[in-house]
Amino acid sequence: VHLILDFNNCNKLNDEGCQAIGLLVNHSFTTLTKLVLNFSCQIGYNGNKITDGALYYLGNALKRCSSLTHLTLNFMDNSNITDQGVKDIAQAFPSFPKLSLLDLNIENCNKLTIN
Repeated sequence: VHLILDFNNCNKLNDEGCQAIGLLVNHSFTTLTKLVLNFSCQIGYNGNKITDGALYYLGNALKRCSSLTHLTLNFMDNSNITDQGVKDIAQAFPSFPKLSLLDLNIENCNKLTIN
């Protein structure tokens, strides 16, 4: 099963919306092999409202997806994400023994200090 969700410049998306996305991921976790989530915002655009709380929900949901072979997460230009949110997502990575492609874009997330 492939799940591709594109929320590029969705200015109404918030942490609760990401919690619902996490529930959707949990529903298909046993057969989910490819997951693409795009939460990017254009600089200067009134982008989405997701914070580290959203990444916490997603990280917990992803921990059950042991069949994943392809994971793409795009948070480009999201000014509400900090190091803690990225750490919450990263904690799920050991759950993917079959993962062959990981694409994590956190470019221009100006609250990040991780190098």
